[in-house]
Amino acid sequence: MGASLVLLADSFGRLIFGIDPPVGVIMGIMGAPFLVYLLLRKVNSTL
Repeated sequence: MGASLVLLADSFGRLIFGIDPPVGVIMGIMGAPFLVYLLLRKVNSTL
């Protein structure tokens, strides 16, 4: 599953930017909203 995510991030970065950006940057952009969602879900469940 992790390898698929890296491959998806690499392909997405090449498609959008037209160059070969670092995969970590693309994965951070993709993962940040998911992390915020998880944090908000955890906060809302404790209230």
